Amino acid sequence: MKRQGIIEWMVFFMLGWCIPSTLAQDADDAISPNLTTSPAETDAQRQLRIFRTALLQGQTEESRMDAATELLARNDSASRELLMQSLMAKDNPLTRQAICRALIKSRGLSELVSKPEELMKPVVGILSSSDASEARLAGEALLIYSFDPVFELLSKMTADATLDSRTRLNVIYALKLWPEKKAIETIHVLRKDNDKTVAAAAEKALQEIFGVPEGTRSTTLDAKIQDFQNMRSTEFIQKLMAILRDRVARQQEQLRLIGADRDVWKTKYLALQDKEYSAADDSGKPVMLVAKLTSELPAERLWALGKVSTYAAMASSELRMAVLSLISDPDREVRLAAAKVLANKSALDPAEKLLAQLQVEKDNEVGLALFQALGEACSFAFTPGSPIKLPSAIRMETLRLAGQFLAEKGSDRVYPAAEVIRKLLEINGIEMPVAQSYLRMILTRFQATEGQSGPLRGQLLMVMAKLCGKTALRDIAATIYQPAFLSGLSDTEDIIVREAAVTGLANIGKPQAYALFRDRKLMDDPNPAVRKIVIGLVGEVGDEEDLVWLSERLSITGEAEAAWASMVSILQRQGSVVILGWIDKLKANAANLSRVTELLGMAETRLQGDQNSPALLTIRMELLGRYLSVGDHARAVGVVSRRLIEQKDLKSDDPLIVLVQTYLNSGTVSNETKVALINALGAITTPAGISRPNWTEQLKVWQKQYLPQIPSTTISKPEQETPSTPIMSSESGGSPAKSVTPPKGK
Repeated sequence: MKRQGIIEWMVFFMLGWCIPSTLAQDADDAISPNLTTSPAETDAQRQLRIFRTALLQGQTEESRMDAATELLARNDSASRELLMQSLMAKDNPLTRQAICRALIKSRGLSELVSKPEELMKPVVGILSSSDASEARLAGEALLIYSFDPVFELLSKMTADATLDSRTRLNVIYALKLWPEKKAIETIHVLRKDNDKTVAAAAEKALQEIFGVPEGTRSTTLDAKIQDFQNMRSTEFIQKLMAILRDRVARQQEQLRLIGADRDVWKTKYLALQDKEYSAADDSGKPVMLVAKLTSELPAERLWALGKVSTYAAMASSELRMAVLSLISDPDREVRLAAAKVLANKSALDPAEKLLAQLQVEKDNEVGLALFQALGEACSFAFTPGSPIKLPSAIRMETLRLAGQFLAEKGSDRVYPAAEVIRKLLEINGIEMPVAQSYLRMILTRFQATEGQSGPLRGQLLMVMAKLCGKTALRDIAATIYQPAFLSGLSDTEDIIVREAAVTGLANIGKPQAYALFRDRKLMDDPNPAVRKIVIGLVGEVGDEEDLVWLSERLSITGEAEAAWASMVSILQRQGSVVILGWIDKLKANAANLSRVTELLGMAETRLQGDQNSPALLTIRMELLGRYLSVGDHARAVGVVSRRLIEQKDLKSDDPLIVLVQTYLNSGTVSNETKVALINALGAITTPAGISRPNWTEQLKVWQKQYLPQIPSTTISKPEQETPSTPIMSSESGGSPAKSVTPPKGK
């Protein structure tokens, strides 16, 4: 580009004309490509042959345009000759369009091409095409050249009365793209052309150039043209640019309003579909989904995919096929949504179709989603017990693709590729040499991230850590990856790497890992994620001395829950003396109320074998008091029931009976609550052959003392269906059992 340069580009951009799409099918080649390779073929000749084949026989628009771009940049006579012959060959429109698009995309490429006029004339020749969209591409491609030589050719065509109307209309389109006086004056002259079609097209072109609404009187347009003709070139361009900017602004506002209006109606329509779907029964939902999945409207297909993502019943083969068909949908957003849905619908057996689409997919984001869904589908299919029977070749091809993506540099597919490899290696069925090669491939890619910023290094190390967990390759993975984990443990800058290293070492061997972590004082590591892993690990392999530093974490936000869980795990491996000791320690802080209750339940379980132990009775009295104070009648009755089973019968002076009596005598407890407790106690069953006269008499005393105070409608006869098994809970440290609930009133 010379004189018009950036100005021409801005004019063309602001006009906003869209480049039309190519034809949907390949035409016969104008030039038969030579696919054979001679023994003496040079590298340059081989490259030319490859580009020629791609240009003339490429299966996609992108491949043909890439070949055209490469040929334009080569600047040798053989490449130019191929391009010229292709532009002049009328029986291969797809190739001509690819060259035009390459010229448009390259813009300044003409400055790199020697003798660009050699291509200019063939491009001008395309203006005589019967395909208006192809002719427009040619007109737009001419913008890479200087105006004067292009105008010389175009002006001759406008003056040639022997040309058909279609060609002259195409020339008008090409001329109106140029912000030049000569171009506008030529179009102005054509308003008086004898061919009414040409004259009308010239009139419309000028209206578009000057931003004059259709229907405006010709005298108004004439006045604007006259004003522009009297301007200097620079002033002319400035005014014309101002008109175009104003026109673009108006069009953008119109598009915004139309888009907003469209979105409103789209939202309303989809809301109605939601109501219709919600009202449909189980047989109607899949029918509606199939109808919408096969709709001509992308919005409806996307809506249906959203419903499919939460739809559990996918037994309908018709519904399955409708979903799978969207993997290759022409709409990019639909393909992307379908891939994401299928990542969680592996039971639909989508692997073959996902792989087929992945091999031809050009959109990077869609391709990545397809690949991730493919990995999930293969993992599901080869998991033992899976109903899907997938050829092993698909798993190996998926592994091969994952290895290819893993090796990429600066790609967002590296980590997903490592994850797919991990999922496929975790399942048996891959030969050990092959599996080891992929394990080492991940290690090699991890090592290549040395010194790089970003999360990839830590992500890869975490994949390696997971492979050292409960997988089929745990032992060999541990051998290969342990040095990397030890090295990562020393990385004080990358917190993701450090976390992955701790995870990996813990997966390899918990006792050894904890000994190392304690030696390095990782329980005080500045990284909270590392501290949490260490806290979890000590719960599995720690001992009594670790309870001290864990208790110090009970007041730290974000660590308290994990620390307590680990303390409970350790205490469950200790005797009753240790448990009782920690109950006393934790009582010092009121915030430990629920924790103390949990340990009391654990201590009761430990001491249940010694029914005469004073400590057991003390614990039960404290548990009973705690449960009654919070109205937890089920657990309170459980404590009484366990005492009753051990003692066979309970007299009125039993400490637990006294405690219940004190509770019932309290003026702060409502009568309804007292009735509920008495009914729950009355529901404790007496096993056959066992006599409990004291307990039976005590129940009668409570019923006589408290039940008459409540209206008869709230009093119920105690049910005798509740088993007399001890009532325990996870909170109390025992095994779960059925809760005792008060019977409903009559």
